[in-house]
Amino acid sequence: MLGRKDLPRGWRPVPMINNVERADPWEGVDGADALRAAREQRRLTALDDGTAWRDRDQRLLVVRCEVFADAHEDEHRAVWIADAERVLASAWRVRWTERGQSPGWIEARRRLLAEGDAPLHRRVDWYEVEDHTDPTARGDVTIYHHLTVWAGRMHVVVTVRHPLGDPPADLDHLAGVVAERAASRLG
Repeated sequence: MLGRKDLPRGWRPVPMINNVERADPWEGVDGADALRAAREQRRLTALDDGTAWRDRDQRLLVVRCEVFADAHEDEHRAVWIADAERVLASAWRVRWTERGQSPGWIEARRRLLAEGDAPLHRRVDWYEVEDHTDPTARGDVTIYHHLTVWAGRMHVVVTVRHPLGDPPADLDHLAGVVAERAASRLG
């Protein structure tokens, strides 16, 4: 979906050896029943969840592409918008628990793309997850930017991870570029 030339300089591809590809990304997540039902109604037909990049400062960008048999995304997206903040925070807690870690304070909140990206607003939902779980016990806080680009039968989820206070240069621009590239490839 995205290549090296789609990203700013300094991002390089990396293998995702710690992640398990899940047909249902909300498996085991409390409060995700309505979202799972909307996804199941659309019938997932293809999935790619293994593409990732790192930059010089070890920030991470991960791409998940899904294709559904049903092109009508309206109900699925409406449920996503209604439940995303709660479901994302719950999902992060569940995934930490699966790794044997006690999750810290986690909050998800909706963000908007920067001005000038108005055409993308119709196709992109952006949420930020602030995660105070620190497996290193150094007091680190991690921010995850979770963007979903909607395009009929397909959608792409892009997640950018970085330490609190150390976002990639011009994160709004990076999010807009990634969303724009994904949207143009989705047609």
